[in-house]
Amino acid sequence: MHAVIIDVTFNDEAAARAELDQLVPQVAAAPGFVAGYWIAPSSEKGTSIVVCDSEESAQALAGMAEGAPAMVVTMDSITVGEVLAHAQALDSVSGGGCRTGVRHGPVTAGVLECSAGREPCC
Repeated sequence: MHAVIIDVTFNDEAAARAELDQLVPQVAAAPGFVAGYWIAPSSEKGTSIVVCDSEESAQALAGMAEGAPAMVVTMDSITVGEVLAHAQALDSVSGGGCRTGVRHGPVTAGVLECSAGREPCC
C-alpha cells in the first residue's frame, strides 16, 4: 500500500470544508482507493492522507491532485510514500466481526484472523 499526503493552506476554510462533500466521494471512487482522512490541524492548514492499494494508484491520485484548480485551498505539498504499517481497533472492523459475521480472533503479525483458526479476513 502507498499513501498520498497533501498539505494545503485554506484560502477560505468554510468553502474548503463545504467542498469536501464533493471531493470525498470522487476520491473514494478512484481506482485503488483504500481509505482517506481529511484533517484540519488549524483553521489555516489542512492535510489529507489517502491510502491506495498500490504505488501506481497513489501516483495517479497525486497527479489528479496536482492538476486540480486551486480555488479554496493552496497546495503546499503532495507526497507519495509507502505505508510501512497501520493499526486500527478491532471493534472498528465491521462492528467487531468480519465479512462472514464471525468475530475476530487474535491479531497475528498485524493480520486479523477469524476465530476457529481460519485464514486471514477483513
